[in-house]
Formats: sequence, C-alpha cells, structure tokens
Amino acid sequence: MQVVDVKEASMDKPVTVSGIIVASGEIASGELVDGAVVEQPSADAVQRKVHGLLRDGLQIVSVAEGESYMRSLTTEQKAVGKWAGYHTCYPKRRDGCWGSCPGGLCGAWFVPCGDSCLWTPICPICCFPCCCYCERAPDTGAFVQRGRYGEYQGEYLLLDHERGTIGCYAAVCCTNRLNAEPDCYCVRRGALSA
Repeated sequence: MQVVDVKEASMDKPVTVSGIIVASGEIASGELVDGAVVEQPSADAVQRKVHGLLRDGLQIVSVAEGESYMRSLTTEQKAVGKWAGYHTCYPKRRDGCWGSCPGGLCGAWFVPCGDSCLWTPICPICCFPCCCYCERAPDTGAFVQRGRYGEYQGEYLLLDHERGTIGCYAAVCCTNRLNAEPDCYCVRRGALSA
C-alpha cells in the first residue's frame, strides 16, 4: 500500500493520487483512496499554519485552509463564546460586500445568543445587517449565512480561536460553494496588537 503525504498540498498545488486530485482538507486522514492511504497534517500543524498567515499581516487563508482549521478545533475551541466581541473588519476582496469599506473603519459586534447562536447587531458605519445565525455547518462548525428565503449566502469561519479572528466567506453566486478567498477578516479589538 502506498502512503501519500499531502501536507504540502493546497488549492494552488494539489497532489494527484491514482488519478484523483487531492487538495489539503478535502479527504479525511487515513482514508483509503484508490489503494493509497492519505495522511493529513496534524491539527496542531494546521493551526500553526493558519495562525502564521493571519498574524503576519492578515494574509489570505483559502477556504480549504479555513475549513481544515475549523475541523482541527475541539468543540470548546469553536464554542460560540470564542467568536464574541467587537471586531474591526478588513476587506480582502474588492468585489464583495466589504469592498467599499476602508480597512479598519467598518466593524461588527458578534454576540453569543445562547449556546449555539451568534447575533450581529447593527453598528454605526457597519456593513453587516442585524442578523442571528443559529445554523452551523455540520462538518466544520462554521456559522451559515442564509438569505430571507433560506438561500445559502456564505459562512463565517473562526480562523484564530485564540484571538477570535473570523473569516467571512461568501457563496459563489447561485451555488452551495464558497469563494476560494474571504471577503473580509473581522479581527477582535486588540488582537492585532497582541
């Protein structure tokens, strides 16, 4: 049996396993794929990588990396209280909702509402509407955004459980897939200086 290490795999640099393209985070560690056992990086390695990207100038964390990060967290590490507080938001995509907000001037409160809901009230000069998010993605624990009629609009991923950094990933128009890059990062007040 062949063991394939996909620690270096990413959306930009996939690894091919017996004709199957594997990007980091797409399959479970130890899963048998066409006669090959695929080993994923440890939870600690995933967290160190994502923390490094964010803490070194808010670099782009791809949706695959963000979802891997969320899966690496324990239930306690992604509990609703870890998302709480006032967050300053920084746009990463100029064509998204946050594109018109100058970095650092827009913000949002993320308020726990019970054990499983997150409320974002309207703040002055804030791009977020007032919403309550109670649906969590079953495979990652991310908060799911839905429109008025239940249409999938995106997800909030906790990308640094120690500092409370949240990635806002919009859905690709008319699909249930997320954009490869976040629209913005919302960083808990004081976390950038920590």
